Amino acid sequence: MTESNCDRSAVEIAHEELRKDYPNGKEIVVIQDNAKYNHAYGNSKHAKSLNVTACFLPPYCPNLNLIERIWKFMKSQIMHNEYYETFPEFFEAILLFCSRHENGSPEIKSLMSQKFEIFCFWLKIKPAFTFEKHQ
Repeated sequence: MTESNCDRSAVEIAHEELRKDYPNGKEIVVIQDNAKYNHAYGNSKHAKSLNVTACFLPPYCPNLNLIERIWKFMKSQIMHNEYYETFPEFFEAILLFCSRHENGSPEIKSLMSQKFEIFCFWLKIKPAFTFEKHQ
């Protein structure tokens, strides 16, 4: 989903699908970025009805957003010291990158670690997040 093709109803459907995958009724915590569609009016009410709690990433913290790690890696692999004459050449480079890493290369796996540490210098604390895997 992107800003251009996502809206409130798409987020609601995603929460409903998530609840279907985890039907036990326990609270589901969804970590979301601050895209407008995640804050759309009514999402919190609908999520609450499904026992889904949205936890929003702090602004300007790309280290917490896993996809930002992928974008940075992809950019270093296909754009560093490269010039593409045409958009189709650039697009082909992206497709080649994706095909090389679609099964989870060691580089991608190392970027997608579920261990996060946030250093809150202004609070002088170091919280650590861990995530329980679905079984």
